[in-house]
Amino acid sequence: MKLILTSSLGGAVKVDGRRLPGRILSENGLLDTLQSCWREPARVMMICAAPDDYAKNDGIVECFTQSFPLNGLSISRLLMCDGRNPEIAKQICQTDVVILTGGHVPTQNAFFHRIGLRERLQSFGGLVIGWSAGSMNCA
Repeated sequence: MKLILTSSLGGAVKVDGRRLPGRILSENGLLDTLQSCWREPARVMMICAAPDDYAKNDGIVECFTQSFPLNGLSISRLLMCDGRNPEIAKQICQTDVVILTGGHVPTQNAFFHRIGLRERLQSFGGLVIGWSAGSMNCA
């Protein structure tokens, strides 16, 4: 497993309260590192920080479905694991990239425990990216 922990991934800008696709951060070589580790086209699973905030989670998926290719990171699928579908965490080993999103640390931590994330990642051989709360909970 490769692991990238960052305070922010970038990839989105907010305009009038709406999340729009943007550039992945290139500071500190983040985008270059992602491009060197990324399996093309990647099967991506995001693990949310707010399992019951479906509108936010759907907005993140919508945004990053466009933002990853915009930044030279092709994807074959992008799934969000949240309160509607916690069972998809069982598919982690069939993905290439697991992204632990940002948000409220204790809420996300409780969701990680609920889906058994620690145990599922033990046999994962892909790339894990944690941003903000995802980084803190991963650490």
